[in-house]
Amino acid sequence: MALPAAGEVGMFADLHAQRVGVQAHHAIGNVDLTGAAGLQKLPGGKSNVFGNLGAQAHHTVGKIDFHAGAGLQKLPGKPDVFGNLGAQAHHTVGKIDLHAGINAALHPGMKPDVVSNVGAQIRQTSGNKDFHAGVSVAGRPGEKPVLSGNVGVQGGGKHVSWFANAGAQGRPGEEAQPVV
Repeated sequence: MALPAAGEVGMFADLHAQRVGVQAHHAIGNVDLTGAAGLQKLPGGKSNVFGNLGAQAHHTVGKIDFHAGAGLQKLPGKPDVFGNLGAQAHHTVGKIDLHAGINAALHPGMKPDVVSNVGAQIRQTSGNKDFHAGVSVAGRPGEKPVLSGNVGVQGGGKHVSWFANAGAQGRPGEEAQPVV
């Protein structure tokens, strides 16, 4: 579910999560303000009203993107306050995009949920086709990392575009899950 463009209000329907609602997005400088409200169908025929308000700041220094945010989410029971802080570095060598990052998600009274990642993505363009392949590793301290890889192609003409993408992800020693 993508955010509406800055300064817009949009409606959304997420059939997989059985949610409908409205969301707003407004940018002020390097800060994105967001809010949403809606209704979600729960198991057993019950419904839940949900909502959230938040702000996310981002700033780029050279090839490093820094981000920090905070928000409030209405859940069944009491509201949940959350925050995050992190950085993502990216560097291109020829046709290979390298990336590495770390993010900490924060909830009051809980240990921060720290996730780091490192990976590479290669792109090659031929005529009206763009081929790509990549691999990345993401993980939390004390857990096996999640390895993922993908290959794909996309192309098209003046009025038609098409794409195909396939990949897999999983932890070492476990069965990989296909991603299409």
